[in-house]
Amino acid sequence: MPVSATPSAEPTPKLDWGGPLAPGAFGKIKAEGNVRTLVDQGWMTRDTKREAVCEGKHWRWAEQLGDGIDVIHDQQGNIGSFGMSKPVLETARGITIGDTLMVLKDVYGTGSQKTNDYGQTTWVVQEGDRWIGFLLSGDSRDSKIEFIEVSVGRQPGLLHDGC
Repeated sequence: MPVSATPSAEPTPKLDWGGPLAPGAFGKIKAEGNVRTLVDQGWMTRDTKREAVCEGKHWRWAEQLGDGIDVIHDQQGNIGSFGMSKPVLETARGITIGDTLMVLKDVYGTGSQKTNDYGQTTWVVQEGDRWIGFLLSGDSRDSKIEFIEVSVGRQPGLLHDGC
């Protein structure tokens, strides 16, 4: 197994994710259902800081230190996907933010290299109806993973921007 290009990050200390980053999930937390369920279970809370600059309701992981992990949802709170822009979690195969396209291809040879709607390079792995997608800094072998998105029932869009 290849060595990760960056040191592996440990999960946020107060959040036990219950497993690795995987297609359709952050540990044991599946990217499906409604945000309210995660709020009721103590996993998420309102993100009033983000709401001050972005339109609509926003949520963050409870006890989250800093930023870097997001829940993407519609106006009714239905979860579309989870996104990660900092090395908070890694896959069971050791992949996280900062690893290269070369390492990604070596580990997930069955993935699919594509471009998103912004013309950026992506690498997507599907397991049944669960997905994990990686947004890269370019299409060369040494391009780095900048964003990871997991979803259930649809391919992640891998469009990472402001709000």
